[in-house]
Amino acid sequence: MKKALFLIFFYLSFSSTSALETKIIYVIENEIITNIDIKNEFKYLVALNNKLKELDKERIFIISKESIIKEKIKKIEISKTFTDLNINENYMDALLKKIYISLNLESLEEFNLYLKTYDLSIEQVKKKITIDALWNELIIKKYKSKIEIDEKKLKYKIVKTKKKKNKY
Repeated sequence: MKKALFLIFFYLSFSSTSALETKIIYVIENEIITNIDIKNEFKYLVALNNKLKELDKERIFIISKESIIKEKIKKIEISKTFTDLNINENYMDALLKKIYISLNLESLEEFNLYLKTYDLSIEQVKKKITIDALWNELIIKKYKSKIEIDEKKLKYKIVKTKKKKNKY
């Protein structure tokens, strides 16, 4: 009995300590953003964008806050339109490949190892990719009818561009 009480007390002591470290920074509709979310976004952005490494930490922190806010807004909006928040597996694989190739990595396994150095997982990256892909799909659905493509002009520009390249 004493061991059980001690374990419960021990558990509650540590769970309340970690709760004190996590703070709600923003609430957007029903979505919360904590200091941990911002820290994870910071790691994610630095891991996937080498140019950010050149900036000071305060600037990256501001960019991280703005980025996570935008992501939550996107998530809220896509959940209003899509019931299934998943994308095609082949499309996901192609998007992941594009990311790891841009980082000069050769395989998904190498990418996984790279992410671990930033204390990130492939699942975290997949969630972000999914939100962005569904957001793009939402924008296309919403504005598709307002897009007009003048095929003649487009073909003319392509031919003109090819001629310029052939001159040089």
